[in-house]
Amino acid sequence: MAAKSKRISFITLQVFVCAMSLAVFLGTEVSFADASKSTCSEWSYSEWLVFRRQAIASYRTEHKITTNDGITFPVWKPQFEASSIQSTLRTCQSNLKKLKLESCFARLLTFSEALSRTGMGFKLPNKEYLTSQPQKIVVLPEELVSNPALKWREIAAKKGWPWADFISRANYSPRLGIFINTPQIDHWLVIVFENKVLDLDPALAPATVVAQLSIDKRNPRSMLVYAREYEVDEKTGMINLDLENQARCPSCHPSILRDFDENSTNDLKMREVLQSFNRKIGQYENLSWYSYDPNDFGPKRGTQAGCTECHNSTDDRGALRADTDIQLIAHKVLSQEMPPGLSEERSSYEEALKRANSVLLDYDIEVQRWLSEIECSNPTNTSR
Repeated sequence: MAAKSKRISFITLQVFVCAMSLAVFLGTEVSFADASKSTCSEWSYSEWLVFRRQAIASYRTEHKITTNDGITFPVWKPQFEASSIQSTLRTCQSNLKKLKLESCFARLLTFSEALSRTGMGFKLPNKEYLTSQPQKIVVLPEELVSNPALKWREIAAKKGWPWADFISRANYSPRLGIFINTPQIDHWLVIVFENKVLDLDPALAPATVVAQLSIDKRNPRSMLVYAREYEVDEKTGMINLDLENQARCPSCHPSILRDFDENSTNDLKMREVLQSFNRKIGQYENLSWYSYDPNDFGPKRGTQAGCTECHNSTDDRGALRADTDIQLIAHKVLSQEMPPGLSEERSSYEEALKRANSVLLDYDIEVQRWLSEIECSNPTNTSR
């Protein structure tokens, strides 16, 4: 009966998505093939408005179902042709300036450029982002760099660096957290271990990735956070910084630092360390990603679902936006980890699906509204 109910919800949702898409595009075919670089420099005011309307309407989503650990959740994929849009706007910027349309296209340009980013998603490309970090303070201690990751527990214990084993809530992989405090910078390290056998001792599992977040404390009023990820050599266990193969940290870490799951271990000593980690994380203020402005990625997501009560970019929780990992959002909502308080009294699957729809599908409308807020003024004696 439950499976049938979920199936009905899925079908209803598909019908709704199709209906919404039809309503948006009725009588209008969204195509940017006509927006060629050779012609946009000659577009009139009215032609630019048609392009703007079509570009904004193209921020729609495609619906499909994926199963992860027995949980069925929606995945949403924007069909926004960001690269083509930003290329047209950049190429013909002089015409926009001539027609006095720069201000009403500013959001569309910033948004499309942000969504066109590849790699880590920061303003700077991967290689430039990593090499422009203050190398003298971001570099890891030599004791870690010159030893296999499996020995890092032993090294941390000798150096007096707090460390703890824990389990990831995202994919249940065993992980090791290490905190290194220096006068200028705080290093937070998470070593991810491969564990295909759930009862395997994490101390024996091979390390696969080391994630590093370093907090620059030299300016307490604005503390920049630098991200980097190391591959772990399968044979030697040594770390290697690949300038191109890096994770997209802000998409899963809108709040930059996430709390450690204190309940992921039965070891009381490990739990105490994880609790101390979370207390330290709660003490940070004025954190921001280096080379990243969250406002580039559109309005805050999840207003109707209540997400912005906590994820509002004004307290310790960063806002969810267009670059936030949608699978992570869907997983947390449908597993009822979010919003807080549901763990005590779980709602039905249908209610959770409705909540996920609000966070994910309604965001299309919010983005379109946000991109349309600044009206275009009809210039005098400049349009054809």
